Amino acid sequence: MRTAYVSYGEIEPLQTEYLLDGYPKIPRGDVTLFYGEGSVGKGRMICSLIADVVRGGGSVLTVLPEDHPAEEVAPRLRAAGVTDLSRVIDMTRLPAGGRFKLSADTKHEGDVGHLRQAMSELAEDGHDVRLIVIDPLAAVVGWGSISTNAGARRLIEPLQDLAMATGVAVIVVAHSVKSGVLQGSAGLQQVLRLVYKVTKDPANPALRVVHAEKANNLVAEDVRFTVEEDAEGRARVIWLTRQEMDRRNRSWRTPAPAAIPAPEFHSALMGIRRPGQAEPDVQVLGTYPGPDGARIALRRCQEHPAFRSSAAWQHGRTGLLSKYTRGDGAVVTFGVVAS
Repeated sequence: MRTAYVSYGEIEPLQTEYLLDGYPKIPRGDVTLFYGEGSVGKGRMICSLIADVVRGGGSVLTVLPEDHPAEEVAPRLRAAGVTDLSRVIDMTRLPAGGRFKLSADTKHEGDVGHLRQAMSELAEDGHDVRLIVIDPLAAVVGWGSISTNAGARRLIEPLQDLAMATGVAVIVVAHSVKSGVLQGSAGLQQVLRLVYKVTKDPANPALRVVHAEKANNLVAEDVRFTVEEDAEGRARVIWLTRQEMDRRNRSWRTPAPAAIPAPEFHSALMGIRRPGQAEPDVQVLGTYPGPDGARIALRRCQEHPAFRSSAAWQHGRTGLLSKYTRGDGAVVTFGVVAS
């Protein structure tokens, strides 16, 4: 009996396909790890990625054992802008009622087979499952331990096999320990081709940095995001381009000296002051230079979905103002300010 082998002359080279355009790069047919300290914004970031997948026509399977589906996950998905919540399917609980578990030892198979079965059944119902999210990884370890290299590899390899066979992208999320390193053994990083670390930006604590700590066959640049409240009071992830990041960093670090005359700009502002809140939350809708800046800023305010044309504009201390009170008692203000 001859030894089985395959020469690379028989293997067709393929280019990596990514789940989404832009950064962070998430390859299809593979497992990608994101990790960082608690409350750094990983969950909201993942919800933002899920929203992008759904907007692109895909469906997502989630295993989220530490988050309440009705009180935490559903509101976050809505806030992230998920347009069709029926395309996000929760797999945290299995049909028999038990929790989804993965195995880190050789005596148990784990529940990866349930993911494969769910993908097949959902495909028959018209779903195109493109992403599986498991967050956090440590909470789904049912047998064995990921503190050893062998256990970490045993846990991840069935997910890699599933991803490679189906083309789905798998995201696993993990925590870091106090020293900042990944929780678990070094085997987790060794077995994965792409590992991202999510941290606070040391130059601006309002920003988060997604850094590719390990990236085989990929030149990955850092990408930043922040969490901001929209007009409806929902917290959303805002991905920052390099130009926007530079603008925010400059405005946060070094305001222009008063002695140096600056060109005139007009900013369109929106503020919301809720009952019992001393100061309003102010959002800059846009800043426009030149003689037409005031007109453009005014139009930007009027085009905002929360603007009410019945609220008359008036000259206030900081410029043109339009103010009204919502049904919940919150005071909504639009303004054009020269700077």
